[in-house]
Amino acid sequence: MLKQIQDDLIYIRESFSAEEYSQVKPKRVEGLIERIKTAIGDSDNSYLLSCYYTAKVMLKVAKFHDEMFGKTEGKNSVQILAMSSDMQKVLLQRRGPYKRLFADKYTVSANTKPKQGQSIKGEAAKALKREVHIGAEAKRFRQIGESESYHNKLSSYDFYAFNEDEENELFKTYNKLRNEHSSVKGILIDYSQKKRCLCVYSINTEMEQDEIKKIADQIQEDTKVPYIYPVANDYYNTLLVYQLTKEEEDTIRQSVQAQDSENGDYLKTLDSDKMKFISRAELCKDFLKNPQKYALDLTGPYFGNTKAWSEILPDIIQADNPLAEMVFISGGKGSNTHILRGLRQKISGLNIPDTSILTTFAYERYVFGVQAIRKDIESLDKAKEDNEIENISKRIRDQILEIKLPENLKDKINEIFAKLGCDIIVRSSSNVEDLKNLTAAGQAKSFPHLITKEQAHKSVLEVWASLFSDGFVAYRKSNNIRHQDASMAILLQKYISPKAAGVVFSRHPETQRPVYNYTANPGSGEIVVDGTG
Repeated sequence: MLKQIQDDLIYIRESFSAEEYSQVKPKRVEGLIERIKTAIGDSDNSYLLSCYYTAKVMLKVAKFHDEMFGKTEGKNSVQILAMSSDMQKVLLQRRGPYKRLFADKYTVSANTKPKQGQSIKGEAAKALKREVHIGAEAKRFRQIGESESYHNKLSSYDFYAFNEDEENELFKTYNKLRNEHSSVKGILIDYSQKKRCLCVYSINTEMEQDEIKKIADQIQEDTKVPYIYPVANDYYNTLLVYQLTKEEEDTIRQSVQAQDSENGDYLKTLDSDKMKFISRAELCKDFLKNPQKYALDLTGPYFGNTKAWSEILPDIIQADNPLAEMVFISGGKGSNTHILRGLRQKISGLNIPDTSILTTFAYERYVFGVQAIRKDIESLDKAKEDNEIENISKRIRDQILEIKLPENLKDKINEIFAKLGCDIIVRSSSNVEDLKNLTAAGQAKSFPHLITKEQAHKSVLEVWASLFSDGFVAYRKSNNIRHQDASMAILLQKYISPKAAGVVFSRHPETQRPVYNYTANPGSGEIVVDGTG
């Protein structure tokens, strides 16, 4: 039976290699699949399993080759990234180990191809529901960049081994070519042990299909194994991000657990996709280090794209942006400012200054992203002695004050500065202050009445550094908050010269009793905030 299975697979491969798809009748492939299933029985024979899934793909090609290998341009699609409620994790799909393209690779959360006239976000909601079984709301999708602004291109050729000699030849060729082409930009060589398949491909948008075909022709000549399923896809796609609620996250996690414990049809579930939450920090690092772990046709334009990530996790947002309500993005003051601005239509005479927010994502990129600073913050969490804590805190502050703000960030700050009338206040907004059970008033710095762009730039560094003031560090330590978990957003607000200002506590800062305690002074109230008035 095994010899007959091999002969049938080789016959079909020869027809497909010559692009004579119509010569292979679907019924013949269906019969082949049934014979392979019988041969497999209750075993987990890896060779027969690879034959089974290869034949399943062959059946699809025999039935739908016109649709699969017809016109490739213009089939633009929408990729969807679902992110955890705190935006710290990305939900990825790991493709089944026998899939035709990018088997066993990580890819986006969901993908859809809306037809003309269909709502992009509406179709994205349906796609996410199909993939992760949640009732996604169309209005909650956020588009990253312009529509069809990401160029995806894939050129590839696959070689399948159907006996031991072919397998040895393909694996030997893989080892040879991956070294030869490792320094050739854009040409990638991959080998799947489970599928017994060698693939040569490129996602380089500048590379012509003929350049990949030359390599494929040479492999075919050297190994005597013909290639099948040539791919020449050239798309312009759209990226959407969907921020999950905690309830949606729980639903997905339960679905993942149920999927892992499934005991259904072995052959049906073996090649199914698996869902997994991955830390976005780990994802970015791993993608740069091991790009071939990912389905590069769909992930390449995004995961390695700093511009895309800077829009997914923006440096600056307006206080009226729905993201601003989230403390982990805009800090305590930023979140409360968003809420107050939302009340203006309900409360007559309530005036809240125009506000932009330099998010905690900016802090993460430009402060915590500096390796030396990150190491010192980690050391600060471990430090026990007061002198050691003070020395490390000062070293962190000094390093932050030496940071050179990127020109594009300075340009954004300059634009806000001009828009707010060239007279602003730069205010601290940590994720561990101005909360229901954490006050920390006066521990971080704010700088009012700034009338030059240079003052604004310097104040941003000063506010970031004040997250590690001795008082704020001691406050976090006394409340058992890790310094690595503390972050700093910054409010850029139009400065309004006050008649009086001060502080209101909804809890006593020392006893934590739920009492209203307010103190005010004429003027800006700085001496009240810093505790000297």
